[in-house]
Amino acid sequence: MRKIRRALLFGVVLILCAGCSSGKGEDLNREGLRLFREGQFSEAVAVFEEAIVEDNREPLYYDNMGMAYLEMKDYASAESAFQMALNLSEKDKYAYRGLGISYLRQGRYEEAVAAFFTAIEMAGTKVGQAEYDTLLYRAEAELGMGDYAGAVATYGILVEAEPKNADYRYLRGRAFLMQGSLESALAEFNTGVTHAPKDYAYYMNIYKLLDERGYAEEGTNYLKSALTIGGDSDEIHRYRGEIQYLLENYSSAAAEFQAVKAPLDSRCLIFLGNSYSRMGEAQKAYQVYTEALDRAPEKAPLYGELALLKMEEGDYRTALDFLGQGIALNDASVQKDLKYAEAVCYEYLHEYRTALEKFEAWQAEFGESPEATHEIEFLRTR
Repeated sequence: MRKIRRALLFGVVLILCAGCSSGKGEDLNREGLRLFREGQFSEAVAVFEEAIVEDNREPLYYDNMGMAYLEMKDYASAESAFQMALNLSEKDKYAYRGLGISYLRQGRYEEAVAAFFTAIEMAGTKVGQAEYDTLLYRAEAELGMGDYAGAVATYGILVEAEPKNADYRYLRGRAFLMQGSLESALAEFNTGVTHAPKDYAYYMNIYKLLDERGYAEEGTNYLKSALTIGGDSDEIHRYRGEIQYLLENYSSAAAEFQAVKAPLDSRCLIFLGNSYSRMGEAQKAYQVYTEALDRAPEKAPLYGELALLKMEEGDYRTALDFLGQGIALNDASVQKDLKYAEAVCYEYLHEYRTALEKFEAWQAEFGESPEATHEIEFLRTR
């Protein structure tokens, strides 16, 4: 899937500090950057600390150390590092940016917006990628605090700077949608599509956003448009398979996934298995799901699909085995469904006491529902 706002998702703008100092401190800073990019954040912190020992007057070493702390989710240490950078240079835009990211990740949106505004102010007329990145963060914080008009305006700065940037169009469209302006959102999305006309993932991102906001019909139109793009690569067949599945064209979805020459990853196998299941081809679905499990045994939704197939066959013991394995993975996105299915299995096995315990536990964990209440009332009479 095409990633929107890569910089915002990863939060990584580190500083090489070329030309600002020399010697061992800068060599250590380079090594810290290398470790950071490899995901070795605690090791990077240690090396940045060594750089600071060599030259404790360089604020950007503190900034880089603060960014490493952010990736470790140690916000207190990160903020301390950024504050030390500001003690050395009160106009350090990177330190304000880092503080803003820390506040944003903690849900401290007003403080985040203020920090990002200051970071932009400190940049003055020097507008580069770091400033664009800061504006993206600022808009995200504005959305978090419910200032949708502010986010629209912030994204507008980016759109004005790069009017052909489809991602910026998507993001401003999202802000319009959150503001309640569907017409303005669709106008942005349509303009974005003209700048990314062959990008399947872009259409799918728009669909998912519209669907989540209650505009499934409008979103479906983008999926249908995506199918007119064409192409014959493995990646394209994967996208087309998912799109056909979302459009409930299950035989077409299966055909697209079957056209992929390389081995399918677990995500595609789940879609393929679901397609077979909805076509009534349970045995094919079961084979595909088990293949997916071999490749990704940590996928809790797979256990749920396998359990449902076994429940349809009346094999509740095997279904319980699959459900137990899925529940053990503690995937919050499917725990509710898995545990409900578990209670149902015990009821169909006529193990009413256990079924009652499972339904009561389910209700205690996930809240009351008419269905669960009905089951509990019935089981108490058994």
